[in-house]
Amino acid sequence: MKIKFIKLIVFILTVLLIRFGFTFGMLFLTGFILLILGLIYILELSKRSNNKRVNILKNIYIIGFICFFISFITIETLAFINMNDEIIDKKIDYVVVLGSGLRGDKVSPILANRLDKAYDYIKKYNETDVIVSGGQGKDELISEARAMKNYLIQKGVGSNKIILEDKSTSTIENIKYTKDILKEKKELHKTILLVTSDYHIFRSKMIANGFGIDNIGISSKSSTFLRVNYMFREYFTIIKDFIYLKFYKIN
Repeated sequence: MKIKFIKLIVFILTVLLIRFGFTFGMLFLTGFILLILGLIYILELSKRSNNKRVNILKNIYIIGFICFFISFITIETLAFINMNDEIIDKKIDYVVVLGSGLRGDKVSPILANRLDKAYDYIKKYNETDVIVSGGQGKDELISEARAMKNYLIQKGVGSNKIILEDKSTSTIENIKYTKDILKEKKELHKTILLVTSDYHIFRSKMIANGFGIDNIGISSKSSTFLRVNYMFREYFTIIKDFIYLKFYKIN
């Protein structure tokens, strides 16, 4: 492999990292390019050598690369086709809004978009109860659930219609603790309307299905930059949560 080619790749990656920072997308792109460079190196090495071990390593690398590529395309396609921002035109038992970080004691723009999407539904079906799900991070002044409740109250939603789930620190826990609330109310058979960001809706529905909760999902729109960036992260977190759900079912 020519040194000039490697230097060019390193230069391009450096420029991109300076421009966009260490985002999920940039880290993924860096890793993917390193995989490509590794594949080129293995192929060149196998051409120059008839060593049996090198050929075995080449075959393992190629199979692994193909598996990664197919799984990435499959998962990203599923995440993309499950994006749905159309308001559901029927009565649902519970609306569940998933948290997404705060700025001080206020909801972040991403979380505000989720709450606005939920509010569009609540305006039409104002008897529906809302579960706001999100705990308190180390850098947050209050829980995400409390901030979400405050936001919805300011928009005119009755305090008595909002249920706090303020212990969760992940999407798995969002759904798990929401299930506990439904169980406590003896309403596990009820259908929930999951509201979250477009890039996050597929994983959220997958987890809810894994916990045996009947659900419908609608998503708020993210900016193109955020959507692309977080879609790269979702590839790994979908795999992680899928494995968790498999062990959860076993246990």
